[in-house]
Amino acid sequence: CQVRDEATGGTRSDFAARLDYQLRMAGCQDIDILIGGSGSSSLGIGGNQLLERGGLLSVYLAVQYLGYWTETGQTFAPGHCNSGLRDGYRIAYDALRESLKKVRPGTRARDVVTARDFAKYGAGQGMGTDREERPFLLDANEELAESDVLTMRVSISPTALEEIFLAQMIVVTEGGYRLLGEQLPPELLAV
Repeated sequence: CQVRDEATGGTRSDFAARLDYQLRMAGCQDIDILIGGSGSSSLGIGGNQLLERGGLLSVYLAVQYLGYWTETGQTFAPGHCNSGLRDGYRIAYDALRESLKKVRPGTRARDVVTARDFAKYGAGQGMGTDREERPFLLDANEELAESDVLTMRVSISPTALEEIFLAQMIVVTEGGYRLLGEQLPPELLAV
């Protein structure tokens, strides 16, 4: 799904329904979509709020495909965005990058979380045939192992009624990690 084509016009529920349809047509067996953004301090199942230019649109997807779960999340700006929102996005992006720098085999799972204050939805966990698997990054004493598949999350609220959410899938490798999927952009995308 191209968010750019879907991000304006209609409500958050309309957007979630269009996204769900596209994912099911692509063969996904199970789908969880949460939507947030301007006028909301948390992700939810949609709602009747209109998608408007100048605000935020946060999208969280957990999708099961061929028996395995994957997760991603990103915040977009329908239309344009102000410097405060761009700065908030950059803070979240930098926090995620700092956590990723700590990922390597032998590191305790909870020690990779740089920004505990930015973990409203948990900092992430293992993923595979179950949607949530060990290790859970905020509280796990266990060490990361090569080939662990993890989702790493960051969420911040630059204002009381806005939220920026990022989630990136990785696999732990001998030298650190490898991204699963595309690299999240370092700047807030206006769509």
